[in-house]
Amino acid sequence: MQNSSMEFCHMKNSYERNNRSNQMKALRCFPLCKSTGHSAVGFCGSSLKTILEVTISPKSPACQHYDTFWMQTVYIAELRCKDDAGLSAVRYVPKHEVMSNLRTKTEKFKPYIKGECVGVETIPGDGFTRKKISLEFNAEHNAWHYGWISHKYSNSKSHVIDVMVLVERAAIDDRFFIAASFLSPEFTIVSTKRGRATKRIKSDKKVVSKEVPAFAPFDDAPITKKGALSAMEPRPSNNEICEAALSNFQCISDIMDKCMV
Repeated sequence: MQNSSMEFCHMKNSYERNNRSNQMKALRCFPLCKSTGHSAVGFCGSSLKTILEVTISPKSPACQHYDTFWMQTVYIAELRCKDDAGLSAVRYVPKHEVMSNLRTKTEKFKPYIKGECVGVETIPGDGFTRKKISLEFNAEHNAWHYGWISHKYSNSKSHVIDVMVLVERAAIDDRFFIAASFLSPEFTIVSTKRGRATKRIKSDKKVVSKEVPAFAPFDDAPITKKGALSAMEPRPSNNEICEAALSNFQCISDIMDKCMV
């Protein structure tokens, strides 16, 4: 599909993802919170809205019969890692492969999310016609399950939602032709468990004062370590030190004399 582009409304650059015991890994607040505001528990998110803009010739069947062509065209979206190949890597896909893998309220783990055409705007031009097709994905507000398996070295991986335009080639053909695909702005994901752990570590941090040095001059603050002199005790004079040394020497001499007798 030439001369086409897609606008993704209200995408953020990072999302949290739940890891539930029932294998549900749901993106939180994707692409935005509820219209009534953020919900701390349960589902919080909204439908994904995009605008497909196509410039075509007025003689094209897609232009002359837009009320049926654009409404009957199949639009699907796929969440995937940017580095991984998705469904859009092929040109033709069997119809049953697409239709049997569409996500519903009871089949929440299916990979493809069906979109609905909610409006077509025609903008006439000089020799061409520009059409704006408004699409809405997940209008039922099911959980945005994303089963991509992460590990500690993949936290910086970029992810996208890949929107594809599927066209039936002929009534007898059992395949869809992928006429175009559009990648959303990239975003990263973080586990809500890891997010809570990071917040807990930050809140548990305490300010630790530096240890007082073990040695200080006699004129400074007293030293409290065991065996050290306190600054409050008077310093012995040189004479007292000498007398104590002579006394110790005399004791040692007396002991040696007794041992030699």
